[in-house]
Amino acid sequence: MFLLDGSSIRLAHTPAILKEYPPAENQYGESHWPVMRIAVMHHVVTAVAMAPEFGPMYGPTAVSEQVCRRR
Repeated sequence: MFLLDGSSIRLAHTPAILKEYPPAENQYGESHWPVMRIAVMHHVVTAVAMAPEFGPMYGPTAVSEQVCRRR
């Protein structure tokens, strides 16, 4: 049995990072910080963590915990 653990990480505000990880948007506009979604699978019996998967949390290429990808 595996356990899925997902979270988000605020990244540095640089042009290169903003290109890959867009900031969040709401009715008041765009936030300052780009956001990365990260997910890790843990084997319940052995407590071994698999390699993390990650991707942008917002924008046209946003991913969910189920579809995260490694870069």
